[in-house]
Amino acid sequence: MKTIKKRGYYVTLLFTFLGGVVLGVYIIKPQLPGYHEYLMQLHFSLRDRFQKKELQGQEAVDENIIDRYYRLDPSYQNVHVDKQINIKTKEHVEKKRQELIRAIWGKSTLPFHLLPELAQSDMQVKALDDFENLKRVDQYIATMDYGLSSVIYLFNPQENNEKGVVIYHEGHQGPVSKGGLVLKNLIYYGYTVAALSMPLLGENNHPTVDIGKLGSLKLELHDQFKFLDYPIRFFMEPVTAVVNFFKKNNPQQPIFMIGPGGGGWTTTVYAAIDPRITKSYPVSGSYPFYLRSGDKFDWGDFEETYPPLLEIADYLDLYILGSTGEKRNQLQVIARYNECCYGGLKYQTYEHQVKEAVKNLGEGRFDIYVDEENIDESISSSAITAILQDMVKP
Repeated sequence: MKTIKKRGYYVTLLFTFLGGVVLGVYIIKPQLPGYHEYLMQLHFSLRDRFQKKELQGQEAVDENIIDRYYRLDPSYQNVHVDKQINIKTKEHVEKKRQELIRAIWGKSTLPFHLLPELAQSDMQVKALDDFENLKRVDQYIATMDYGLSSVIYLFNPQENNEKGVVIYHEGHQGPVSKGGLVLKNLIYYGYTVAALSMPLLGENNHPTVDIGKLGSLKLELHDQFKFLDYPIRFFMEPVTAVVNFFKKNNPQQPIFMIGPGGGGWTTTVYAAIDPRITKSYPVSGSYPFYLRSGDKFDWGDFEETYPPLLEIADYLDLYILGSTGEKRNQLQVIARYNECCYGGLKYQTYEHQVKEAVKNLGEGRFDIYVDEENIDESISSSAITAILQDMVKP
């Protein structure tokens, strides 16, 4: 497999929906806002000085940055991570998986009947002409209870590498267009890609629902899902529909899943409950609960701290569930300098323990890739390269 060439530009895929779809592709030189540019320069300066052991002290703003990205809170040394891991045997794997599925859907099995419906075939999108190896784009819709729906784009390559299919799940940034660089590379290397956004984000709808005595509620925020029955299913069902679709067309093909930010959270949870996901790549998607307390940056949204799920399995167990199994693995990408969340060095407190837990189960693999290129929830060129290389590993 060719290695991605690092070009001096980013590719941004802009989707606009006006009765149809117009997609524009722009190639721009990276121009960071002044504060971001300063922050990155400061990070690299501090990193170099740490390596040379010359750092003596900084101004207040720099001290905050040092605490967040370069130091590990000593209190974490008192956390017995091994004791927080509850999955020790293959029997535990199956039991926890069923408990999670029941907490999400109220049933002990995945909804294997769900399938997306074709909305538009072979969309004529002139602006995608520079997507090398792209044959066509189809649009599908996954419908759910309460009138919720999820828009799914299926990117079909001209030359398929026959190595598997990919689910790309965008996060809180919104439309799948934010993943333009990822999509372009996956298609170039011959992968069929289904791309979708989180509920209520991107091109997904905002229905008004009846919540009983309280009246009507227009769904605009994820936090509002707490008024609906089994709210986490609305994050999972579109992915289930895509997996069912892929497996119906080719039961033997591997399915890979990639997602940044909230899409990384979705990737983490979904890979844990559905072993049909062969390899998963959550990017800046989560930290275990003990690393969230007392940290406003890493606390997370409604869905990430939903008690009925956490009471069954904390993120440590979710990482294990998403990694274990025949030919399965999870490569977690940590953007060390992420301004939003889940950056710094906290991953060092659980990396070894999760690796060993997966190893002791006999099948599967868990790894962490530390990305020092990005300062947000997107997927950098270096992370894309690491993911593509991992996808072709046996």
